[in-house]
Amino acid sequence: MIQRVFAQTLGIPDHNVQIIAPDVGGSFGLKIHSYGDEVATVAAAIKLGRPVKFIADRLESFVSDIHARENSVTARMAVNRSGEILGFDIDVLSGAGAYSQYPRTSVFEANQILTITGGPYRHKHYRARATVVYLNKAPSSQYRAVGHPIGNAIGEHLLDQAAYRLGIDPIEMRRRNVFPDDAYPAVSASGIKLKDLSHQRCLDLIVERMRYEELRGEQARLRRQGVQRGIGIAAFIKGTSPGPLGYYGSGGAPISLQDACVIKLEPNGALSAPSA
Repeated sequence: MIQRVFAQTLGIPDHNVQIIAPDVGGSFGLKIHSYGDEVATVAAAIKLGRPVKFIADRLESFVSDIHARENSVTARMAVNRSGEILGFDIDVLSGAGAYSQYPRTSVFEANQILTITGGPYRHKHYRARATVVYLNKAPSSQYRAVGHPIGNAIGEHLLDQAAYRLGIDPIEMRRRNVFPDDAYPAVSASGIKLKDLSHQRCLDLIVERMRYEELRGEQARLRRQGVQRGIGIAAFIKGTSPGPLGYYGSGGAPISLQDACVIKLEPNGALSAPSA
């Protein structure tokens, strides 16, 4: 993807661009963007006809590389007296920094917050709005599980608040609202396609393995002694395996699937590329 971006930006053939990635760990989002410093370095090398190197140390990288997670979210959830979720209303204000990061844009995180919030639950009504603003700061963009920590935290917090006000156990509140394990494939209220999930089974297993009822009893005893102990439960969804079109296509990032082919040079000088 970065090879295509550099070739297209600088107007040179793809095969004249070589991207060498040493062992630098996972991508985590930060490394799938192109940065102006890098493009300028290559442009300078072409202009001068000699190697040019740009290095940012750890401190400088806080300015040269993208940031993430600058969002202010206002959200509401409607429930009936039996604990059934009726709908979500979400308003996200997201900071993009000084400019939108190319090629995957700085809008994607705000959009992910909208679509992820309340994802495991079968509510029918959904209203959401995202506003992305430019700030006099380092750019922000996709950075590991884009929007998921925020959207999931918001949805689960609302669910806990509703359970508390209705006097329903948090586990039971989730059991009443998650998609049934036999309901897939399904589509969430925000338009996310869901397949092969098992929130009901997961809730049953976590209750069994953590000895949930015992923990609740211990919690009650400790609170009578003035010791406050919290028990957190969360159900969420995380996007996986969307393929190159689903993962990169919306931002216009050119990328293809990874594949391999064996090319053989035959004794007569011909080249063959067997299909298997």
